[in-house]
Amino acid sequence: MGGHPYGSTGKIPHLRIREILRQALSPAGLRSQYTDGVPDPDVIAPEGYTLDAAMIDRPGNMDIQLDLFLDLRQQRKTLPSFLGVLPQIEVAAARNLGKARPVLCSARRKGLLA
Repeated sequence: MGGHPYGSTGKIPHLRIREILRQALSPAGLRSQYTDGVPDPDVIAPEGYTLDAAMIDRPGNMDIQLDLFLDLRQQRKTLPSFLGVLPQIEVAAARNLGKARPVLCSARRKGLLA
C-alpha cells in the first residue's frame, strides 16, 4: 500500500481503512495536514489544528468523522451531479496547492492541469 490515507482503497479491508483515517485524524495527523509542505511550519498558528483535534476528541466525534469519510466513498456512486463539480474544485486546488502538499499527489495534480 502506498500509505496515503486519501488514496485508492479499493482492495484495503474496511477496518484497515478506518485505522488509516483514524491516524490522519489524530492530533499529529491533523497537525501534519496544516504543516506538511510548508517551508517553515513554525509560521502556522497552532490554533487551527489544535481546535480540530479538540473537536474530534469529543466523545463519539472520531467515529462520526470516520463514518462520514467512508460514507463519502459510497456517495460517489450515487451523487453524479455533485461529482460533476469535483473536477473543477480539484483543478482549483491543484493550482493553489504548493508542490510539496501531499493532499494532492503530483501525478494527479499534473493530470488535472494538463
